[in-house]
Amino acid sequence: MICPECKSEYRSGFHRCATCNVDLVEEDALAGEKEVAVEPPARMDPAMESDLFPFCGFLSIEDARHAREDLRDAGIPADILIREVGSAEATTEEYWLRVPRRRFAEVADALHEEPVEEEKGGNGDMGAGDTFACSECGEDVPSDADVCPNCGARFDE
Repeated sequence: MICPECKSEYRSGFHRCATCNVDLVEEDALAGEKEVAVEPPARMDPAMESDLFPFCGFLSIEDARHAREDLRDAGIPADILIREVGSAEATTEEYWLRVPRRRFAEVADALHEEPVEEEKGGNGDMGAGDTFACSECGEDVPSDADVCPNCGARFDE
């Protein structure tokens, strides 16, 4: 007897797979099936976690999960950051996708979104010493730059 899911073999007398909880089948029942290689989803390298930056936010966890799956299908690792916003009386949650900054351009293409620049200071205005992420390479660029010093991408005003 064999499990049709995990392919574990069992002695006769067993009827269900202890791991998958599915009915076992005779080994020859699977003989005609072709094995399909399933690629695991893109996983986050633990060393990469320090290189993650919020890309865009969602109001529902379902939307954030759907976007994360789209990125995994594209081979781009991502995680979801949950932030509480609001006051003590009325708190809500926002769901932010965090991705490697160097892959912002790929993420924007995969999700058809542009990265959200987080507010600088308290007023949202970018000062002379502030930076933003280049939309092409993801590297930090001075806020007053017209061209990325890393990749040469031009920025429109």
